[in-house]
Amino acid sequence: MQPPVSSTPGEFSQPGSIVRLKFINFMQYKDTAFNCGPNLNVIIGPNGSGKSTIVNGICLGLAGKTSVLGRASSITDFIKVGEESAEVEVELFHPDNENVVICRKWDQSGKNLWTVDGKKVGLREVERLVAKFRIQVDNLCQFLPQDKVHDFSRLNSKGLLDSTVDAVGEVELKEKHKELKDLQKNMNEGEDLFERKKQMLVEKTEQCRRLEEDVKAFDEKAKIEKKISLLEGRLVWSKYQ
Repeated sequence: MQPPVSSTPGEFSQPGSIVRLKFINFMQYKDTAFNCGPNLNVIIGPNGSGKSTIVNGICLGLAGKTSVLGRASSITDFIKVGEESAEVEVELFHPDNENVVICRKWDQSGKNLWTVDGKKVGLREVERLVAKFRIQVDNLCQFLPQDKVHDFSRLNSKGLLDSTVDAVGEVELKEKHKELKDLQKNMNEGEDLFERKKQMLVEKTEQCRRLEEDVKAFDEKAKIEKKISLLEGRLVWSKYQ
C-alpha cells in the first residue's frame, strides 16, 4: 500500500480517493453530482432515496462488472427509465498530478464509451489505471455492496485472509503470502503423496502375502504330484511281481 502523502487537515492524502461523483440518467439520478470529503463519508437517507445507487455508480464507473453488484445482469438496466443512455463520472485524487477523471457512457444497446481526462480509452486501460490505485471493486473486503453481504458472511477464514491481504496488504506482503501458500500447498501435496505411498505399501504387502501362500501351495502340489508318480511306479512293479 502506498503511504499517504503529507497533507493538512481537510485535504485529500490517499491516492485513489474519490473526490467527486457525477451521474447523468443513472437509475433515479437525472443529473446529480456529489463532492466527497477526504475522510469518512456517510450517506444517510430513507429507503429508495438512492444510497445504493451511489455504490452502484462507483462500481460501474471504476470498470466493475454488474455481477459484482448482484442486482442486474445487464448494464442497460441501470439507465434511467425513459432515457436512451446514461453516464457515470468518477474523479480520483492523484497526489503528484491533476486528479484523474474516469467517465463511462453507455446506451440501450449496451455499447460503452470510456474516457480518462477527456481522452477516449479502452476498458483494459481503465482497469490498469484502477488497479494502479489499488482499487478492487470485486474484493468484498474492500467494496461490499448491499446485495453481496450474504456472500461476504459465507467466506471462510482462508477466503477472508486472502481478500484482506489483497485489499490492504503491501506488494511485499502479498508476495510473502503467496510464497507461504505455495509452501503450504507443496507440504500438503507431499503429505498426500506420503499417504498414497503408505497405502500402496500396505496393498503391495498384502499382495505379496497372498502370492507367498500361492507359492507354498504350488510347492506342496508339486511334492504331492511327485509322490503320486513314485507310488504309481511302485504299484506297477508290485503287479509285475
